[in-house]
Amino acid sequence: MKKLLLGMVLVPALTVQAAELTPYILINKEYRHLSQDDAAKKGSSTGITDVDGFETRMGAKGSQKLENGMTATAKVELGINSARDNGSAERIRIRLAQAGVAGNFGAVTVGKHWNPNTLRMLSLDPFTATGAQLLGLESGDVTAAVGGNFGMKARYFNDGITYASPKMHGAQLSVTADQSADDLNLDSDGNTEKWTTAMLTYDRKFGKHTLNLHVTKAMGSVENNAAAPTLDNDEDFMTVGAKFSCEKMGFSAAYTKEGRAEVTKGEDVERKHMLAAAWYNMGNLTLGLNYGKTEFGDKENLGVDTTNKGGEQTQIGAGAIYKLSKNVKTRLIYRKQTVKTNGTALITGSTVKENSANAFITGITMSF
Repeated sequence: MKKLLLGMVLVPALTVQAAELTPYILINKEYRHLSQDDAAKKGSSTGITDVDGFETRMGAKGSQKLENGMTATAKVELGINSARDNGSAERIRIRLAQAGVAGNFGAVTVGKHWNPNTLRMLSLDPFTATGAQLLGLESGDVTAAVGGNFGMKARYFNDGITYASPKMHGAQLSVTADQSADDLNLDSDGNTEKWTTAMLTYDRKFGKHTLNLHVTKAMGSVENNAAAPTLDNDEDFMTVGAKFSCEKMGFSAAYTKEGRAEVTKGEDVERKHMLAAAWYNMGNLTLGLNYGKTEFGDKENLGVDTTNKGGEQTQIGAGAIYKLSKNVKTRLIYRKQTVKTNGTALITGSTVKENSANAFITGITMSF
């Protein structure tokens, strides 16, 4: 009887021990000086800030071997923001809450997780997770800037499901269906944005050289948009991207064509996103350069303009990232963002049609 009871206690314990659980903490902070054109009525500012989209975070990830060669995985991650850089007052937010199973059939991920296309795009930019990232989230303090539109279009982390096929001769297909809210009742008032994203990737090594290619097609819809419920609110974008890298250096480029609806006018508009980047490694030091541009079509209004002439936003970044150790990196980067309208009216909050914002950024990333 004692042996039976002991066995009942040990079997669950052994099952738990077979699983791998890894907690982690990542600190990401920057000190920035930002200056804008006097006409933008913002002047200059300096201070400590988070990196939007890549704030300080903590989480845990685990894996468990299953039968038939399959592996189950799970990950939970919280983002920790300061009040300075988060107007919605979400100082602590759930970034990831996902579970998955992988095997010979491929991999399935369910829950709040990164869209595979976004991760692919982020890998093209040497300044990802810094204030000079082309993801475009670091533009909230720039007068008239449209966030997320500096050369890249992407879905971030949302609730959904992703299937990734096994790799065959370097090629892989992934399909993601996600939505911006997990409350189905929100469908009736237009707050739920639903997307389907398909991406085909090709990766190949040539000795010490690596070639990464991808093509993405994404289609989204907003049901019963509250602003104009009878109008077409569908959106879509297509991206072609490439990266070529070796031990010392790398180059990358991507082009995205986006179609979206102007819900208050009932007509579609077009945006074009372009990015290019290069980097050079010298031991623990990486020198990088990135460039991003988004063109707003001539049917779209930028800022307060109402003449449907569109405009453009551009960013150029240059700097250095130094690895002090495996888990500690520092950086010094210069970033210039320019917002320009082609219409006759002035950009929002300004007395001119163009605003240029210069930022000097130093920061540190530490992980444990």
